[in-house]
Amino acid sequence: KKVGVISGNTIYGVKATEMVSIRPIKDGGVNQSWGKQVMGAVNKRLNPTQHEIAEQRYLGLFQFIDLTKDFYFSYTYDLTHSLQRNIATCSARVFPPPPCKDMYAWNHYLTSEIESCVGNNTCFWVLPMIHGSFIQRRCSLFGRIIDITLIARRSRHFAGTRYLKRGVSDCGMVANDVEMEQTIHAHDVGEGLFSSFLQVRGSIPTFWTQETSVTMPKPPIVLNRIDPTYAATQLHFADLMKRYASPVLVLDLTKHKEKREREMIVSGEFRTAIECLNSYMDEGQPKIQYCALDFSELSKQRNMNVLSSLKEVASWATAQTGFFCSSPVNSVDAVTGEVTPLVDEPISPSSKDNEDQVDDKEKSRSSSHQKKNHRRIGGGFAAQHQQGVLRTNCIDCLDRTNVAQFCVGVHALGLQLTTLGVVPSPVLENDSAVVVLLMDIYSAVGDQIALQYGGSEAHKKVREGAGVATTGGRAMPGTTSGGGKEFLTSIRRYYSNAFTDRLKQDAMNVFLGHYVVSEHEVALWDLDNDYYLHNFKVQTGVELTMTKYRQSWETEADEIEKKEEQADEDYEEEEEEELGKQANLLDGDDDDDEVSKGRSMKKAMKHQGQLEAVKLRVTEVANSEAEAQAVLEKSRSHVAAAAAQSPLVKQILNSPVPVLKPEGTRSRRGDLRHSYIPNINDIIKQGEGESQDDDYFNNDDEDDDEDDH
Repeated sequence: KKVGVISGNTIYGVKATEMVSIRPIKDGGVNQSWGKQVMGAVNKRLNPTQHEIAEQRYLGLFQFIDLTKDFYFSYTYDLTHSLQRNIATCSARVFPPPPCKDMYAWNHYLTSEIESCVGNNTCFWVLPMIHGSFIQRRCSLFGRIIDITLIARRSRHFAGTRYLKRGVSDCGMVANDVEMEQTIHAHDVGEGLFSSFLQVRGSIPTFWTQETSVTMPKPPIVLNRIDPTYAATQLHFADLMKRYASPVLVLDLTKHKEKREREMIVSGEFRTAIECLNSYMDEGQPKIQYCALDFSELSKQRNMNVLSSLKEVASWATAQTGFFCSSPVNSVDAVTGEVTPLVDEPISPSSKDNEDQVDDKEKSRSSSHQKKNHRRIGGGFAAQHQQGVLRTNCIDCLDRTNVAQFCVGVHALGLQLTTLGVVPSPVLENDSAVVVLLMDIYSAVGDQIALQYGGSEAHKKVREGAGVATTGGRAMPGTTSGGGKEFLTSIRRYYSNAFTDRLKQDAMNVFLGHYVVSEHEVALWDLDNDYYLHNFKVQTGVELTMTKYRQSWETEADEIEKKEEQADEDYEEEEEEELGKQANLLDGDDDDDEVSKGRSMKKAMKHQGQLEAVKLRVTEVANSEAEAQAVLEKSRSHVAAAAAQSPLVKQILNSPVPVLKPEGTRSRRGDLRHSYIPNINDIIKQGEGESQDDDYFNNDDEDDDEDDH
């Protein structure tokens, strides 16, 4: 079914689907009579095997995803990419066309085998299908025909239902991740003029959860996993900067003041994470810009209003990121609203130099940002591009987020229409036809997203109602409908979260390929939860240590040195463990700790070697006898303390042979160090009355190298 048109490209919704079973022909049933075939089929239907029962159950989960609701595709237009990206690709005339953005292609797993076969020609064989919402409306404004389209693209990563998918996965994917694109098509000569504005929503990118149950309609918020370096949050914002460039703006609508802490738990963690990530960035790198807006706290202030605060946020966001326009007629300052006509002529070097010399200190960052984003294309028009994105979130990313994104969309709509030359001023009246139309579009899209994620329509809507100052019979953002309707909406959401969300989640895991039957021994319905299906680092195992973590100020040389030091420590520990094994073997005691005993023996041998070395030195240097005596007394105390560890230590201490080797052995790092470990077999032989070779210090026999260790 046709749902809209973008630049001559028809957009379709799925009207009906059909599953075709592909099975091999069974030769055994060809020669059987008709009666036997019927009886065999009936018997198979009445007595299915366990494999057939599981197959039918998985098939039911797969078919639970209704493709006729909120799924869209096009034969000639890539719905997974933005209008800005598609126009740029078309202008560049790239062949074959680049692949779709698999993040928003919900049939990516189902078509992955075909894509691997066709290679770069995927676009000719596979049609990407998005899930979310697509609403297009046409209106007449100042005698010109305008098409307003709102596209909501849901991410297939970490997709799920309200209480079963919260926060972020360890790969940086967040729950309820939706990209909203507001496009304007002004019908004019030829294909017309186009403009688009992007904003995103998504769950708070930290590890938190809410355990739902039948007896607890509003479960508490729990930080279920500790991430001291906020690695998952960093991956999420790095992905945003990769997709939309910088700056990345964050609008946090959670409560920041509560009598009983609930939303404050996760909002405080989110704020700490952003501060931590910004501290890691260098001075030249763009930082994450954070803005907190508490609806409940603003409504209590006499001199502040939710609507006026949202308008300020909208002005701030559009000034920072800008928006896309294929052929702008005017240049508009997003903050002051100043309109400057653009001349439809190629820019000469002299005029460009004159423009660069203009220095107006009172102009805001928005004007410079928009001038920077003008680029000449085809017929001499300057294409204006969006750089950066506004990310909005509340707890559910449904009700309050819908209101905030509508307010930002209204402000962007005024700028878009003025840039296209449709209206003379970017300020739109609240009761104007185009604003009322945009209200209905955002309300419908918000309801669809809320049904997909939360199980009911949105609570806070932009609709007819009373209770606040209204204009033209329409309630402003932040208002709610009647109490009876709100109560019924709450009941529907509670029922869906408590009874049907688990089935929906299992169906999504099968459809999106998060759970593949052939790769798991345990059935999907026997799993306690799907945590390990979405968190891959936990699934494969992560070393819970910070020894391999490199700080941002450390260089690669520091990291290599740290690894070498760790290798030396491991080498010494292996050496001590081997010595302890030999001591336990001689003592006949296998219960003692080999490492600790080996470390004590090594220390005793070291001091014994010092004693023998000092004795030899005393005989050569007479004037150092007093100093040598002091060292001897100090070393004897250490040796006596270690003498009780093992009979082998006593043999070493009573041995007349000096155990200090004059030659040095090279360690793993290449530096020379003395080995104080004697040949154990020689000491054992000496205890049995055998004489030791005079060539002990020469160590000419290569076969004894292993024993020396």
